[in-house]
Amino acid sequence: MKHFVNGIEEHRWADFCQDMIERRDGKKHNKDCNYGPSLSDYGEFYNVYGVSTIHLRVEEISSGVLFEIRLLCADRKGKYPIIALVNIDGIEVIEEFNNDGNSLNGLMKLHYEAIYFEPGDYVVTTQDTIGIYANHWYMFASLEKDGTERLELNGSGIYKRPATEDEISKLNEMLWVHNKKWNNETKQLEDI
Repeated sequence: MKHFVNGIEEHRWADFCQDMIERRDGKKHNKDCNYGPSLSDYGEFYNVYGVSTIHLRVEEISSGVLFEIRLLCADRKGKYPIIALVNIDGIEVIEEFNNDGNSLNGLMKLHYEAIYFEPGDYVVTTQDTIGIYANHWYMFASLEKDGTERLELNGSGIYKRPATEDEISKLNEMLWVHNKKWNNETKQLEDI
């Protein structure tokens, strides 16, 4: 898994945000996948630009604290084209950002983090399924959560985050029950 933080080129934040808004609203299809992106209300975009997960947040400059945002607009006329609702302790505050990602009041800046999953990474999908990442859409194995826990080989999903140690243990235990184990060196499921 690779993390990439704040990789937006200078003076390009408005273009990036506008692209995310168009994808969210279904006006633009993601050419890198068949189904278009999946996203949450608060700045999380999945399967966009060939990246597994993109988190768009706002960072308070003085403390480094990250806040969730909802993008409203990225094409407003003037020096501050990006308008977002920033969720601060459950209250949404309107903030304006320039094309460099800096807020009008100078206290905040846009923060971008991309997570690229690699074959063999343990992941959690948008459906809270725990899996072993194979590629953009498929998993070597997954532990489905549909009221009962069941193991599915060669499952699929939209990945949102790395799995925790507990989730990894849970999937490995389920593999063991089915006489399987994950070999991270060969990137294959093996019979026990």
